[in-house]
Amino acid sequence: MSDGYQALKGFEYQATVNLDLIIKHFNQSNENISLRPEGEDDLVIIPDKEGVSHFFQIKKPKESEDGFLKSEPWTLTEAINGLLVGTLERLRNNQHRQTWILGDEVDADVYKLLSYKSKGDSKNSAEYIRALHILAKKQSKVIPQKHSDSRSLNRWKPESIVVV
Repeated sequence: MSDGYQALKGFEYQATVNLDLIIKHFNQSNENISLRPEGEDDLVIIPDKEGVSHFFQIKKPKESEDGFLKSEPWTLTEAINGLLVGTLERLRNNQHRQTWILGDEVDADVYKLLSYKSKGDSKNSAEYIRALHILAKKQSKVIPQKHSDSRSLNRWKPESIVVV
């Protein structure tokens, strides 16, 4: 299947979800808003008065080359690189909100990261540290994407360190 066809399927999925979100919003609220599809995110709902904007990132279900659903959950690395990086940029220094609408499940590590509480949550801290590590590598641009060792360098995880 061509990349163009996949992109069109993605836009069609986003348009359908956007329409559903917009209808739900107008059924639940009398607030005057502006809508921006494909703006800073797949959909942004902006209040006319000063207030909290709501960003939506929409991802269609993953498919094989033949167009069949993969039923593959989002991994922690995929969620960080494909969702969290943009979310952090959009939500920095404001009270705005972000919603991810995914056509696939997320794996347990993603749930653990999203449920992490900084005080006294040692059982989910490994996912938090992995997320910080991935974000730091991405921000530093130390590993070029085309570097021959980038795959093995990106697989390294902070918990790979064994303290004796």
